[in-house]
Amino acid sequence: MKLRLNQFRGTVVTLLTFYWAALFVGTHIPAPVYRGQANDKLLHLCAYAGLSFLMAWVFAGTRPRTRVVAASLAVVVTYGAIDELSQLLVPGRHGDPWDWMADVTGALFGLLAYFLVWTLLQQLRSASSKPA
Repeated sequence: MKLRLNQFRGTVVTLLTFYWAALFVGTHIPAPVYRGQANDKLLHLCAYAGLSFLMAWVFAGTRPRTRVVAASLAVVVTYGAIDELSQLLVPGRHGDPWDWMADVTGALFGLLAYFLVWTLLQQLRSASSKPA
């Protein structure tokens, strides 16, 4: 059985769509769901790591093309800035440059995770194609 990163592309596109929509809705609820019970920056980091991982998977496909992955990073980082600015319009929310920095850091971690998964799948693929 050959392992290919793009064999689940349709599923990942759907997952990315729902993930991004949930992220938007979650960050634009007028009153924060949590009240200081979780580390805000850690939530930002994890959320944007997931977003950039899924985006890189969708747009880079089977090979981590540098331009496509860089574009994924640019889209996620820009969206993070827009998200923080648009929260200024939501009662009970505020835009925070440190939140945006956590978004950027999370996006970088997500891309790192994408590269690690891609490398692991390539190693498994080459190991399974070698004759016994």
